[in-house]
Amino acid sequence: MSTHPSIGTNNITDYVITVTNTGDVPLKNIVLKDPAVSGLSKQSNIICDSTDANNICTANAVPTIASLEGSTGFNISSIPVGKSYSISVPTLVTASSGSTVQNIATATLKSTATTKTANDINKVTSIFDSGSTSAPASCPSGHQMYYIGENPPKYTPIKTQKLSWTSGTSNIYTIGGIKFILSFPIVKNILTGYPKYESANDTATKNSINMFHTSQKLDVNHQLTATIDRPVSKYGFVVQDVDSNQSSKYIESLTITTLGGVFSNFKSSNHVLSDGDKTITGIPWQNCNTSSTSNLCNFNIDWGYKPSLTPFTITHGNTFTGASTSSSSGNHLVGYSDFYFCLAPPKLVVKKTLNGNRINDTDAKRDQFEIKVTGNSIATNSFITTGKGSAINKSTSAVLELEENKSYTITERVMNGTTVGDIANYNATYICSNATTGSTTVMPTTSMTYDAAAKTRSFTLANATYGDEITCTITNNPASYTFSGTVFNDNGGIAASEANRQNISTLFTDNKQYFNGQLDAGELGIYENGLRVKLTDCDGRTLDNKSVDVLSSGSDIGKYSITVSGNKLVDGTGNNLTKICLVEEEPQSWKYSVDTTTNTRESTLVPGVYNYANLNFGEVEPYNTALVLIKSQHIHNCDENFTYPTNVGNADDLEIGFGEQAANNVIPGKCIAYRVTAYNRGHVELEDIQIKDTLQTEPVASTFHFPLPVGNPASINPYNNSLPKDTITSKPFNLLGVQSSTNVPQATLYFNTKYGSTISN
Repeated sequence: MSTHPSIGTNNITDYVITVTNTGDVPLKNIVLKDPAVSGLSKQSNIICDSTDANNICTANAVPTIASLEGSTGFNISSIPVGKSYSISVPTLVTASSGSTVQNIATATLKSTATTKTANDINKVTSIFDSGSTSAPASCPSGHQMYYIGENPPKYTPIKTQKLSWTSGTSNIYTIGGIKFILSFPIVKNILTGYPKYESANDTATKNSINMFHTSQKLDVNHQLTATIDRPVSKYGFVVQDVDSNQSSKYIESLTITTLGGVFSNFKSSNHVLSDGDKTITGIPWQNCNTSSTSNLCNFNIDWGYKPSLTPFTITHGNTFTGASTSSSSGNHLVGYSDFYFCLAPPKLVVKKTLNGNRINDTDAKRDQFEIKVTGNSIATNSFITTGKGSAINKSTSAVLELEENKSYTITERVMNGTTVGDIANYNATYICSNATTGSTTVMPTTSMTYDAAAKTRSFTLANATYGDEITCTITNNPASYTFSGTVFNDNGGIAASEANRQNISTLFTDNKQYFNGQLDAGELGIYENGLRVKLTDCDGRTLDNKSVDVLSSGSDIGKYSITVSGNKLVDGTGNNLTKICLVEEEPQSWKYSVDTTTNTRESTLVPGVYNYANLNFGEVEPYNTALVLIKSQHIHNCDENFTYPTNVGNADDLEIGFGEQAANNVIPGKCIAYRVTAYNRGHVELEDIQIKDTLQTEPVASTFHFPLPVGNPASINPYNNSLPKDTITSKPFNLLGVQSSTNVPQATLYFNTKYGSTISN
């Protein structure tokens, strides 16, 4: 397996597992296992290791997570001599910073049950820990140094402050707005007045905070702890005068208790390391002084990256076994000076999460998210996710180094291979957090900006400063579409009644809210049990089983609302729909049985629009229907030269003209001419109207008689060459909605009969 000395928490690391045939015969049926490990979570996009020139792995022969972690393992069918099978396993580090994880893989040859094991032990660090390769008392290139002491190094950029000690066992230093605390939480066998700052203490120390102890044997006679309210890339200081003296019966020893500390710049003639190089001890009986550089006992202690407020701790004591534990034979001094710490330039990690499945999620077209950071010549850094459904693999950027007090834009877009999708298909939120607790950098909170032309969303991060460790997580949700409306009584406020069934007066024609297909002020929603609205693909398929009851009471009566995730608005093959239909499902026995709108409302889906309101359905009761049919009759003697009277009124005498009254006591052999007029008293066009009339056959039969029927307009009359038989039916026609109360849209069919009466349909 690959070796990673340290791995970052919440980061993706790639473990490489390689099985190599070093024998002289091919290996067959090798079982590879890599059990699950607490703190490590394998990701699904396992691939062949492209760096292995002898690798026989192919894309269709890589294991799944389940097979690697399962009891039966993953079978490698064959590995030729000198070849290897090598895979890269992307793994999310879920263990916390400071912990250690161990990953163990095994390969077993079935034929001989021979098993080989490889393991990888890793220290888990902060995701922002880039390590430090700089020498003691220096900072990595480009990092800001903060120095507290008398002799600042020649380093840029640097902020400096004199070392001092006020009183007590703890002092706070504020340098460049950063709080640095030195404290001695354990102090024993100390001389009065210490700790204190001294520019010199005889020839032992210079410009240091000194601790002066009596020399009883005590493994820990003081503890020094430093805390810094920023994550540091390095921290260190100089220790002076750790030595030994036989007559005073002391051998000083100093131990690093915070992991990661390193001793350097000591002389092997004066000091020796022990306890895994975590303890340094004076060599008997080497005594140090500052009068000669050859006899200085100064050395450095340095740490690499540590998070904010990490306690950097060392302990000091007299470990000479010949010293008394109760009485002192002399005193010994130790000094601490030249404190420094380093802050890295502001760092940024961008992460990506997805709640819900992708809008496009087929092998031919699958949404992936590309995120990049731009501004101030930052290096190319975009990353594109992998995965399907709701899974987001490759979800984290590299750690990006920013410039102080500059502005950067974080942008995301959707990619379908090399084709740019539309990020508007997803709602987006983001949260930026700063691991640096004491930082004054203000995290952005304004909503992301959508660029319709580029089909991207973005936000801006500005004014970050040294030590900032910023993580911005962008979360997408497939956009939810809402379709809503009201089933309403489109009566314009006119109550339905038998008396008004054939009323074509201005009561209807002047009321522009009547039968206009629109929900107007004052018109009310309606409901009856079984009234529902469903969402379809306009081809008969209900989408996401969305069929809802219309609300039945209160001010919301008649209203409906359907909310559906955008990834459900696809056709049967998974392609995005460009339109949807809302279908009104009416009860079988329905009081409002006349539609003023169609029962299917089609709506085009507009990119970036998710709320489709006022998809209303208009209804009226039958007495309020817009189509009014008025039938008039005229009695005459069947004269061969008869023409249909042109009067449009209602004659008092049916033998003079057309009238609406009943034709009573008609003498057999006479003719009755009929005028049937269809009116549209509503304010929407009526389509596919037909006038139909069937002649009565009992008790006295009637027949159609010349002249031929006449239509007004002529186009509605199909009988231009012959008479109808039994039933007369017009051609289908449309009537426009009312435009003026003095001109009600109408169509009339005239026909003549002999001997009898008719029943109109």
